[in-house]
Amino acid sequence: MRILACPHCGFSKQVPADRIPAGTKRVSCPKCKQLFNLDGGTPAAPRPAPPQPPPPAAAQPSAPAPKSPAATPNLAEQAVITCPHCGYRREVPREKIPPRPAKVLCRQCEKEFTIRGELFRDATRLAANPQHPTLTPAAASEDADGPAPTRLAGLGELFSRTWEVFKRRILTLIGINLLAMVLALAAYFLLGSGADLLRGMFGDNPVVMGLAALVMVGLSLLVVTAVCAAMTYAIVDEDLGVREALGYGIQNFRSFLWVFTLAGFILCGGYLAFILPGLLFTVWFVFAQFVLAHDDVRGMEALLKSRAYVRGHGWGVCGRLLLLGVLGTVVSLIPIVGLLASLLLGPFTLIYYHEIFRDLRAIKTNLSYPGSGREKAKWLLAGTAGYLVVPVFGLLLLGPAMWQGLNQLRGSGSFEAYQATATYRPQPAFVEQEARPLAEAEQQTGMGAAAAPAQSPTTLVVPRTGENPAEVMLYVYAINYRGSVRLNGEEIYPIEGERDMNYNYTGSATLQDGRNVFEVAYQALPDAWMTKLQLKVFRYDWTNAQETVFAEWTIEDPGSSRAFEVILGD
Repeated sequence: MRILACPHCGFSKQVPADRIPAGTKRVSCPKCKQLFNLDGGTPAAPRPAPPQPPPPAAAQPSAPAPKSPAATPNLAEQAVITCPHCGYRREVPREKIPPRPAKVLCRQCEKEFTIRGELFRDATRLAANPQHPTLTPAAASEDADGPAPTRLAGLGELFSRTWEVFKRRILTLIGINLLAMVLALAAYFLLGSGADLLRGMFGDNPVVMGLAALVMVGLSLLVVTAVCAAMTYAIVDEDLGVREALGYGIQNFRSFLWVFTLAGFILCGGYLAFILPGLLFTVWFVFAQFVLAHDDVRGMEALLKSRAYVRGHGWGVCGRLLLLGVLGTVVSLIPIVGLLASLLLGPFTLIYYHEIFRDLRAIKTNLSYPGSGREKAKWLLAGTAGYLVVPVFGLLLLGPAMWQGLNQLRGSGSFEAYQATATYRPQPAFVEQEARPLAEAEQQTGMGAAAAPAQSPTTLVVPRTGENPAEVMLYVYAINYRGSVRLNGEEIYPIEGERDMNYNYTGSATLQDGRNVFEVAYQALPDAWMTKLQLKVFRYDWTNAQETVFAEWTIEDPGSSRAFEVILGD
């Protein structure tokens, strides 16, 4: 029997070898209807003639003639390489296979896969059971002759097998983790030094610091990908040491990164679509990394092949994954013991997943799965739809309220300003004798000499009412001004004058009996798009929640000094 596989959709079928015509033929897949080349090989040799009766003893030679070495091919000198994509096989002399891993191109489906030359050293095993060179001895034993299982192993057997592999491979897996941690710490140290250098050159620039943070996150993802790839190869092939596993992980780093990226994109989209699709995608695509390591099937096809393995056994796989997740969570919550167990739980989980995957491969020996471009695009669109659920759901919830608010703004067309209740007591204008002491005060402080001449002072009377008649409130607002506000020569509030910064101050001020002077010195910032300085003197009745404004002044000129007189009394 020979397995024929379509290179377009992955459909495969067993066909008797004597029914395959010799030479290269153009055939059509019964599933996707696509044409592809089928290499039937050389015509079968004619059957030997039936044996004739032996001649008389005198006519027989004294000894049988030895067979020529070329008459019977030496199986030890030939190796069979099988394409994991289409199943095409070809015999190749062993001396032509490179000793190190190499990428080769299938002649039939024209897809690349990796061969590992060191596995061809055991010629007897290869001659007896030709395998894809990327399979390990442990994996090759899965395909040995015997009845194929029809169901997953029980939980007891599954945990027992996982524990046996864990005991054999734990030192190698810990070694991979330790080596990766050393490399990661060295990289973080270099990046930290670089971040300090950038901070010294650019300060706390958010753009530079953000780029540095992205570099560190990207490095973390690269380290995690390389470690996962190395651990996967160390579990798949138990003959690999730390260096060899890391070598395979680094060599196939881009393939693992692409598989993890695709799986992460689809899974995140599924979890955003109300969690349940994400759980389903997790069960389907959890074995993609083992498909890549075993069969050298990459990209989206690794995810599709993982789903094909799980189909028909979804509940069994889901239950086994859920059980390990619950047990791992419970163990990690135990004080002290949980910390140590969490370090070992990662390798144990990978081995546990791989044992489930081995059962699925043994059950589905002749696996076919759709691998067309349309099928790949369908799953990418399914993941993308999950990312659109959040904004659509947000619009459905908040959309009516936003639309109603927008309609109200359109209908009103104007805004009403807040109007405070104010009580003003008009006073007669200053006479010359009253204004003279204020001018003398300006000459003593020197504020009138440096700026433009001050305007005539404004005066008001604040009545002595309430529990604290001498206490009033002062509000100061300033934008694009620098200066200060003083009461009776004592600074109340400095205006620092940072560009385009809104300064707001509200505080209490204690007046003295009779005459009080508010002095404001100010200077506009150059090339400011707007300038404004506002002062307000008021009193607030906390009992009745009522504000009484006595005076409010607004200044917008480039710079000067102003003096405002407040008289406390009736």
